Amino acid sequence: MTLLIKNITDLNIAVSYEPESRVSEISSSIFVLILSLCQRLMHLNLCQLFPDRHTSISICKLPLTGCMSSTLTKLKINVETFNDCFYLLLGNLESLSTLIIEVKLILLSLARINNTNKLPELKCFSLASIQFTSHYENQIISLLRRMINLEELTLCLLTMRTHSTYIDSIQLHDQMLIYISRLNKFTFSINTDVINENIKIDLPSSEDIQHSFIGKEYKQVGSWIHYRSKDNAGISHIYSIPYQFEYFTYLSSSFQGGMFDTVRNLAMSDMHPLEHDLFKLVSQSFLLLKALHINNYQPQRKISNIPR
Repeated sequence: MTLLIKNITDLNIAVSYEPESRVSEISSSIFVLILSLCQRLMHLNLCQLFPDRHTSISICKLPLTGCMSSTLTKLKINVETFNDCFYLLLGNLESLSTLIIEVKLILLSLARINNTNKLPELKCFSLASIQFTSHYENQIISLLRRMINLEELTLCLLTMRTHSTYIDSIQLHDQMLIYISRLNKFTFSINTDVINENIKIDLPSSEDIQHSFIGKEYKQVGSWIHYRSKDNAGISHIYSIPYQFEYFTYLSSSFQGGMFDTVRNLAMSDMHPLEHDLFKLVSQSFLLLKALHINNYQPQRKISNIPR
């Protein structure tokens, strides 16, 4: 048995989520145990095997000596905070070239974690988080700039900003892409929630956002914007086409349709009524939907249009 464990090169582990349990703590211990026992392990998938089992583990509180491997090249993992992501990239996984990570919360990093060194070994990086973060520039962008040899990048993010504007092609290029010049594949879904109360900042239209991608190195890109004029706020969504992600969040009455065959979990939210015609469009656009979440503040006005 010991010989078998030592010779494992590929390992997939699914962990069921159980509220109010110690499953995260136990999973963290399992992670350390795997790295110490599987001396030839190259590929590890921990907690990302099934889409309905999204257990997150905490790594940043573990001893550094427990998170060491000279053979691991590919890691898929769900973690509690962005500190865990930084922790995995401290250099103890010295052969790691592919990191596919889902983060529950993206907060400010701990001061004791060194998050400034370049990461030349990393060739493929995927980051997903379905909770809003206000630390896009000082955490996410600063991390990506360190990946100087990155060839493939995937981002699925919900960002929140004040006294600012939406993330568009120009910002992606100037803040990030010019620092990772070897990138040849970029797949993304980025929501930007902007609140500019008591300050005048002109927010771009959906056409402006689309125009910013013309002539750039991107392939086809989709976008929509929902603007609230009373408080000069709005939310935008830019994404690669074809859409590649399981989640589609904060769809509003501004949605124009499309094909989203990968989406299993849809969240709809609007201050205005979500009418029957919109739900008809949604049913045509999300053919394989499993979960639908609706947050609507106004009743429908066109009840008579619903077939009986």
